[in-house]
Amino acid sequence: MDQIVDTRHRLTEETLGAYEAPGLEVTIGRDLVAFIPVASLIIGGYGRVDVIGPRDQVKLIADRAQSADEGEPGMPAEECDWVWSAYPDRSRRGGFPLDEAGLANVLEVVLGGA
Repeated sequence: MDQIVDTRHRLTEETLGAYEAPGLEVTIGRDLVAFIPVASLIIGGYGRVDVIGPRDQVKLIADRAQSADEGEPGMPAEECDWVWSAYPDRSRRGGFPLDEAGLANVLEVVLGGA
């Protein structure tokens, strides 16, 4: 990573109103990859960030963690365990965990294998 710059994005959500959320711009070689927050509350998830590069984009979505202890039914979302997953497809198919290998895969998708 050649350079990482913090960015701010103004979002408006029905339940939260208007607010600012942090993002990132990462320069890798000559290419810019932007991590842009989209929403904190989405259907079936608890946050979305779009990763946009020169060749493609990937959605990052916070999903409920798949654990033996799912918590109590009706537990508020902020009290549940969440994990980030990456979805290169326009739908929610083909997702993979956003771990170290997953981040490398995301960068490969958005940079076009660069």
